Amino acid sequence: MRSFLCPADGSNGRIMGSPFGCTNYVASSGSGLIDGGNLATADGVFLLGVPQADRDITDGLSQTIAFSERTLGLGQVGSTTLDIQRSMREFPGAASPTSSLCDSTSSRTWNSERGGKWILGNYGNTLYNHSYPPNAAAWDCLNATQQKALMSARSQHANGVIVLHCDGSTHFVMDSIELSTWQALATRAGGEVVE
Repeated sequence: MRSFLCPADGSNGRIMGSPFGCTNYVASSGSGLIDGGNLATADGVFLLGVPQADRDITDGLSQTIAFSERTLGLGQVGSTTLDIQRSMREFPGAASPTSSLCDSTSSRTWNSERGGKWILGNYGNTLYNHSYPPNAAAWDCLNATQQKALMSARSQHANGVIVLHCDGSTHFVMDSIELSTWQALATRAGGEVVE
């Protein structure tokens, strides 16, 4: 379905090697600051098994990001094709990602199927967090369960990403946004004041 795709990313609706429809639009699990972005304890709008109502978003619907865009992976093109905008570093097990673990060169696997299955709710496919600023220079990193991650919003637009707030408004957010502000916009009840 074209409604799941960002025209700027140029996808035909499938990632090479996947039989499923893909998506550029991902839900925010929050700041990514709690237990390596653990979906079970996330501070955003979308977390594992806990539906949120408007009343639960005490930071305000206009002050909380629900969705962003993210670039699609290149699919099964081989381990030599790595693109910081389209590949993710995946490490074995269920450990929480840390900067040192994500930067490590040992035990790494490269996952190039980012966004390959719009129907599957995990970091590899339909979720992201605000641990990094938009279009971060750092590699996105997740564990093998894809339930914990340091995962950036990414786009093919120049200098930023388009986000959807919980009140239904869309905004273009520059890559240069202060990280603390970006993270505050991801929490549903953090009590931050965002100007």
